[in-house]
Amino acid sequence: MQKSATAHARESLAAAASNFGRDLVSGSIVSVVSLAYSLSFALLIFSGSLAPGLPYGISAALLSAGLCTLVISLGSSFVRAVGGPDSAPIAIMAVLAATVASHVAAPDALLPTVLTALVTASFASGMFLLGLGAFRLEAWMRYIPYPVLAGFVAAVGWQLMLGGLRVLTGGPVTLDSIELLAQPQTVYHLLAGLAFVLTAAGAQYVSRSPPALAGVLIGAVAVAHVVFLSLGMDLDQARAGFWLLAVPDTPNLFLPWQHTSGVDWLAVANGGGEIAACAAIVAVNVLLNGTSLELWSRRGLDLNRELVVNAAANIFAGAVGGLPGNLSFNRTILNTRSGATGRRSALICGAILIGFVAVGPGLMGLVPTPVLGGLLIYLGLNVLRETLARVRHTLGPADYVLLALLFLLIVNWGYFEGVALGVVASCIVFVFRYSRVPIVRHDLTRASFGSTLDRTQRQSDLLREAGAEMQILWLRGYLFFGTANRLYAAIEKRGKDPLHHLVLDFSRVSGMDSSAVFSFVKLAHLAREREITVAFCALSREALNTFRGEGLLHSGDRHVRSFATLDQGLEWSEEQMLAAHLKGSDRADVPIETWLTHELEDSDLTKRFLAILDLMSLDKDAVLFRQGDAADALYLIKSGKLAITLKADDGTTVRLRTMATHTVLGEMGLYRDLQRTATVVALEPSQVLRLSKARFLDLKRDDPELCDAVHRMVVRTLANRLAFANSAVAALQ
Repeated sequence: MQKSATAHARESLAAAASNFGRDLVSGSIVSVVSLAYSLSFALLIFSGSLAPGLPYGISAALLSAGLCTLVISLGSSFVRAVGGPDSAPIAIMAVLAATVASHVAAPDALLPTVLTALVTASFASGMFLLGLGAFRLEAWMRYIPYPVLAGFVAAVGWQLMLGGLRVLTGGPVTLDSIELLAQPQTVYHLLAGLAFVLTAAGAQYVSRSPPALAGVLIGAVAVAHVVFLSLGMDLDQARAGFWLLAVPDTPNLFLPWQHTSGVDWLAVANGGGEIAACAAIVAVNVLLNGTSLELWSRRGLDLNRELVVNAAANIFAGAVGGLPGNLSFNRTILNTRSGATGRRSALICGAILIGFVAVGPGLMGLVPTPVLGGLLIYLGLNVLRETLARVRHTLGPADYVLLALLFLLIVNWGYFEGVALGVVASCIVFVFRYSRVPIVRHDLTRASFGSTLDRTQRQSDLLREAGAEMQILWLRGYLFFGTANRLYAAIEKRGKDPLHHLVLDFSRVSGMDSSAVFSFVKLAHLAREREITVAFCALSREALNTFRGEGLLHSGDRHVRSFATLDQGLEWSEEQMLAAHLKGSDRADVPIETWLTHELEDSDLTKRFLAILDLMSLDKDAVLFRQGDAADALYLIKSGKLAITLKADDGTTVRLRTMATHTVLGEMGLYRDLQRTATVVALEPSQVLRLSKARFLDLKRDDPELCDAVHRMVVRTLANRLAFANSAVAALQ
């Protein structure tokens, strides 16, 4: 037993050592990529006139990468998460630095002002993320149109490429610097950077593995130094030829609280647009990278938690003079695929990065500038490929044109102006597209759809025959001028005949603006001109008040009415149609004998049938029978109106149908010998004739002729109801 325990302990120790080894390897691989990223990002920001600030930039980038990785790895809902400065925010930081530098008058204030602006961007990003996460507003960020995001990110890719070229050439690439590009030294740098880009792209294409980039970086550094040795070039000569960077051996930290007096705050304020853009893109990065990790790992992440954790990382980084950072999708995948077992690998990576800041920033000077410039170009090309090339066949023409337009606007005018115009353009495109979406869910006439009021067969036939006189429209969505005006134009084109009744259902309308209300005011005027009755059904309280404020729906208006439900509006409109078309024996107030003679086709049969029926009088709200009662009778409504209701599982009562004078009721339960499936209540004082089950059985035995006539009447009633129901269902498909 003791031996078994010892063996188990050894196995556990070996497993722990193996896991630590895997985490050490994966953390080291990720740190190599993060080191290269940090150095490239620092060089992207601090070039040209800002080159003296490069030592501060390298320390700030490394410190941000280490702190962000430590904080995000400890707090993220994804245990192998890695963070740090990312390409999109850093590209904006390069623009911010250039913008702020152009507004600084005193040379001595240049470096502290630019560094303060970068720190301000870190704090602003952190506070913005904290607000989004604390108030759980991550869903609102998802409302940013995709073409705007893609155009924004494409512009970031372009800035990265330009930054990489600036690193390789030693200055901005413009028409005025064409002669500079032809100099041999510049050509050699460009060719070396191009070789790195092609090698990195080829390795990624062949291996399809994130660790391949780390291998290319290490290999490129080794090959460069072999070339230096073969050419007899020492490190000082390489630095003089700008093949290597001059990086001091001691850290150069910018602590914001120590440099407040020499800062040009007006120049910092001039970079407010870029600072706001940086905060927004950091938030978008967190959400997009988090969503991408969800899809890649097939597990859910708490995105609000990610926002808060990334907020803390940016605030801590800003407090020590660092750059903005966020959860990194690529580095997290690299960490996972390199064998990480948990959070420890990211902690090792963060410790290595901070260690470089503390004891060895000078080692960064061994990385050749063509590698750094080539890395920026490689990242920029990947961004452009993802946002401009890959989506070309997935986006519609209008969206892709908007994406390209926004890309050009940002490149030429700036991030703030380009995004603002892009959002406006997206809204215009959305309004145009939404106006083309049909707001009419169904468009039927009374010939195929009607109210739930059961009428006599003659009345039902008449309503179907004259059905074209009534148009029923189910509206949906949000109504504004574009959609409501199209509806008005379509109704106006119908002409006066044969339309006499228009029923509009608003139950699925989510809202409407004032311009849409104006279209319905015009519709009311059109109805008065053409003698059309309009029934507005299921208007919301807000819409109802707005309509009344515009002079609609006032009492006494016989052309425009409002109803709480579509069924009420249909029933009222049907009554108007019947009043115009019914004659004598077709009316509901004719004697029951007349109606029965028409149904049984024989006056003698009518007398014999009435002789065996029991007359029942019902007060308003009286119950004829209840759901669950025995089906022991068939009823004929002599006068009045009754409602068939059903009690749902949640206790609510739903009205299924309304039965009017001269209709048959309760036949299904009697014929099938089942319990009542619904409750019948009198809506007004009513009279019904009852045929009990016992008398029905006697009828089959004693008077087969009358029994056959009753059967035919019931079958015709059921067949007509079924035919109309089928017609309504088919029309609503």
